Amino acid sequence: MIEKPEKTTRLALQDAVSENNIDIVCSLISKKLVSLKDLSYALSIAASYGQEKMVRILIDSGADVNNYYGGGTTLTEAVTEGHIEIARMLIEAGADMSLPEYGEVSHPLAEAASKGDMDMVKLLVEAGANVNQISRSSGEYALDAAAGSGHIEVFNYLAPLTSPELRIEAERILPLGIHERELEENVDPLVRELSDFVHNEDLNGIRETLEKGVNVNGFDEVGNTALNIAVCKNNLEIVSMLLRAGADPNQANDVGYLPLDYFRRDDITALLIAAGAKNED
Repeated sequence: MIEKPEKTTRLALQDAVSENNIDIVCSLISKKLVSLKDLSYALSIAASYGQEKMVRILIDSGADVNNYYGGGTTLTEAVTEGHIEIARMLIEAGADMSLPEYGEVSHPLAEAASKGDMDMVKLLVEAGANVNQISRSSGEYALDAAAGSGHIEVFNYLAPLTSPELRIEAERILPLGIHERELEENVDPLVRELSDFVHNEDLNGIRETLEKGVNVNGFDEVGNTALNIAVCKNNLEIVSMLLRAGADPNQANDVGYLPLDYFRRDDITALLIAAGAKNED
């Protein structure tokens, strides 16, 4: 099957942008071989990769700075990747800081706040981003995103700029956000690995991680132990493996739930009790 010429040039443009090959991109543009739609998509790719010179060329060539890409926009892509100079260029070129209003990706200010990127947050606020904008899909707003992610510095910067009603709700979730962030930052990589393998019920992965000497009673980034996860999965074999490796059947997770507190199979209950689990039912 012979590809259409426009598809061939579109792919050539995308490849050239991905490789940061400015000469090829300029050649395609000068020969008018690519459409405005193709240029706009290429701009999103360049913004994602942090290619400042490429972004400038594509903007100057007429690319749409509000192009939708990956569930968000070119600006949200730059914000998510932390490319502040590219975000600045897009804003100066007219990027709409309120987009997207729907979808899984929040608007740029909420994205920056959730990452704790203070410089990006300040750039957006000083450029006129609406600190009280609420996502129509998730209900998220910038202060809420900072609170939920436990970024105190960003929270303290945004709080005085946010409406009292929204500020009250964000203040309520801030302690939990801080706690969860501390858990995530301090989690042992091997414990995280074991947790992931138990979630996926990957027996070989679990065995390999246990052989590495993982702390089988350690907390993962959300405060769970591997044994608690295995019980929730109702996987007798994994529960047995973990108990043999030294998992404590009386080790509660971060919010106080013991393995026996979860709905489970009768044979798992019997195994836990045989291993010394306290039955408080």
